[in-house]
Amino acid sequence: MRQPFLLVGIAIVLTAMVVLVAFDDGGSLGGLDSDTFARTAQLGALALVIGSGLFATRKGAMARFRQAMIWLAVAFVLVVGYLAFNGQL
Repeated sequence: MRQPFLLVGIAIVLTAMVVLVAFDDGGSLGGLDSDTFARTAQLGALALVIGSGLFATRKGAMARFRQAMIWLAVAFVLVVGYLAFNGQL
């Protein structure tokens, strides 16, 4: 039953794209410039999809916590590897 959340996430991104195209006058949208508005909509949709995937599982809280920690560890390793590869570490 994760599809409704995925569809809502896609709807958020599509709505933001339509708003950006319709009101692209170089000004601000809701007090935000166009780039910030687009990033906010994108991250909001991504957070909705990831959050729904985290809470839609039928496993217990400890299993969800363990899975989240595994993904955080993978992300940490990727960031450290990227920084080390570019000589910024």
